[in-house]
Amino acid sequence: PVVHDGPFLLSKDRGPDSARVALGWQQNRWSSTVRSFCNFRETEEGGCHVLGIEEGLRQVFGNAPPNALMEGLLAVVHVTMLNPDIQGPTRGRLDSPDAIWLVADTIAEHLPHHLDQHPALADDLSSRVPARPPDEEPPIDE
Repeated sequence: PVVHDGPFLLSKDRGPDSARVALGWQQNRWSSTVRSFCNFRETEEGGCHVLGIEEGLRQVFGNAPPNALMEGLLAVVHVTMLNPDIQGPTRGRLDSPDAIWLVADTIAEHLPHHLDQHPALADDLSSRVPARPPDEEPPIDE
């Protein structure tokens, strides 16, 4: 079972680079499944664009632990980059730091709108964010 009606499709173009992200959350699932691609080639080892998902969720939800928001996440992320840095023994990991911010900005810019339209999902994800303790006044030195 899913928390909402279907995946959210988010996209952003930044010059010659672009990001396309599909996000969805399942109920009662503790792990996440993320498939990642760069320039239409699967990056089996993940990389910077996958880290961008975590950073984007952190930007939207503030001090939430990324693993809490990743629980039950089903995602597909695809970046198109002019000069990607593909590394790893099977050339299956994207090591282009710009991809982190491209994906994170895509999520931070567009996910809040989708959460406004799906309050059950917004409530579910917000409940994973620990409450900030009230500001305590510093002790007075005598």
